[in-house]
Amino acid sequence: MSTKNALLKGFHKHHIVPKHSGGTDSPNNLVYLHPIDHAILHKLRYRQLKHPGDAWAYNRIMSAVGEDKFSITGYKRTEETRNKLSKLKMGRKLTNETKQKLSEKKVGNTNATKKCMVNGIVFDKVGDAAKHFNLNVSSLSMWLSGKRKAKVECKYVE
Repeated sequence: MSTKNALLKGFHKHHIVPKHSGGTDSPNNLVYLHPIDHAILHKLRYRQLKHPGDAWAYNRIMSAVGEDKFSITGYKRTEETRNKLSKLKMGRKLTNETKQKLSEKKVGNTNATKKCMVNGIVFDKVGDAAKHFNLNVSSLSMWLSGKRKAKVECKYVE
């Protein structure tokens, strides 16, 4: 059975307090919903709270139906949220093991430094293009790699 068909079968476990908001897999935090009800719930949550996790959940379920989806391209954190996250990270000590893992993840990630063309303008880095057009870097990278359908004209250049 394909993933699309599986998304519409049976019932879905839904976290009352979402995992992205600190919810757990505890039975007290789970309810079972029909897939369409599950999608509607995430759609309403996204409209009210604007959390990209809810848009992702809605889009994932609705992709099986082929219905309208939310565009969260260009989602940016507010200045207040960025400051709070920055303060949380201040003084944080990483173990050597963690540093090594982070370093290994970066190895081979050459797309970030590749030149690209977006809407006819050439940029030295994907991040520069994303900043210029106020786009999310990961979304632009997915479009450039062909993993997602591009919403702008874009390609890597030599």
